[in-house]
Amino acid sequence: MLDRALACILYELYIGEPPFFADGLYRLIDMVVHNPVRWPKEIPPLLRDFLERLLIKDPSTRLSWPELLDHEYVKDLVQGTVVFICYT
Repeated sequence: MLDRALACILYELYIGEPPFFADGLYRLIDMVVHNPVRWPKEIPPLLRDFLERLLIKDPSTRLSWPELLDHEYVKDLVQGTVVFICYT
């Protein structure tokens, strides 16, 4: 579950809004379960791939904590070749 939380936080930091937003908890749950994530065209492909793998609904196929460190996006962040820009 922390992997999905990380993805939601990173998505919101980069895009400026959460991947799903609703007025009520039940509506939010319904959106998460039934709606795909909207991907703005300005999101870098490597970041999108990383977030998509963290947001897979089936936990057995989702990118998990040990494996996420091997993703190219994380490696590039550690090496300093990717800059993460937050919009406010």
